[in-house]
Amino acid sequence: MKKISALIILMTLFSFNAYAVLITSEGSAVIENGNVEKANNLALQNALMNGIAQYYQQSDKTNIPEITPEFFKFISYYRILKRGVDNFEVKYKVELNLDEVAISDLKYFLNNFLHSAVYNIKIQDNTTQSDFVNNSYLNKNISGVFKEYNFTTKHQQEFSLQIPQNPSFKDLITVFGMSKAKFLFFMKVSTEYTKLDENYICKLTLLTNIYKKDNSFPEIKSVASSLKNTKKEAFIGAFEKSLNNTLKYVRKNLIKLPETNLPTQEYQIVAKNFPSLGKIQKLMQSLKEKRIILDFKVISYSQSDMQMEIFSKFTRKDLINKINLYKDEYNFLTDISMNNIVLTFGEKM
Repeated sequence: MKKISALIILMTLFSFNAYAVLITSEGSAVIENGNVEKANNLALQNALMNGIAQYYQQSDKTNIPEITPEFFKFISYYRILKRGVDNFEVKYKVELNLDEVAISDLKYFLNNFLHSAVYNIKIQDNTTQSDFVNNSYLNKNISGVFKEYNFTTKHQQEFSLQIPQNPSFKDLITVFGMSKAKFLFFMKVSTEYTKLDENYICKLTLLTNIYKKDNSFPEIKSVASSLKNTKKEAFIGAFEKSLNNTLKYVRKNLIKLPETNLPTQEYQIVAKNFPSLGKIQKLMQSLKEKRIILDFKVISYSQSDMQMEIFSKFTRKDLINKINLYKDEYNFLTDISMNNIVLTFGEKM
């Protein structure tokens, strides 16, 4: 929580960005066990994350991730419009200034792009006991498999508490509609058990229907088997295999991730006629804070010229376009010379 608070404080120090969008949003948190400070920090964090989520909801972007505090790097600054406590709940209303240019390039910035999901499992035969499904060990493993494919199940507990014991499809859709999760995985399971010496083989068929708030995907079928000492262990093993196969197919064909694993590339930048060393350092630090570059180092330096090596996920063309966003603020022109990116300061277009 201290790290998040520090990130929030640092955001107030960022300068105004011409490529920005203003969002007004609200957030709240319940005061638990008298811990007002924790609720206060969480309410502010929720207000900021709700603002970022609102930006995506208003945009035409189709691949929207789970909003996490990692997105705070895209907030240039924010101001608190209103704060209050009502019925043991801290509430915030904030206005935040988002760096629209940076946030539009998520594939370059996010290390852990997540989609939120909730799930429900329905047994379709009488050979598998209900306690095989309703146990903490299986649910923990299910969350682990989802996590491997960049899905978070952080809303699962709340979802499970709100649905009745034997929910109908209508119950599931209704509760999902009120959930913060982006996807509902409705999984139907049928099993066959075979005794082999002292062990059991479970052949499991998993039919998965995936729903969004506004549409659905075709049903996915996966069949897997597992040999274990007990029926329960065999069921869990077979189910995990089937779920793994299903999610692998989902990520490859239905709900694709952005290209986050882009290679790091090295470029040479030559700065000419720069007014001061401090101005170059400030420009490079701004590019680094916005993750336009990952790092930089000075190779050579004279009174008016400097050669640097920089590291970036962007292609040369995209990198130059990003650097050009700062040309008016820092008064330079860009050019290419012998594969070097040249920044000539003090020149107007």
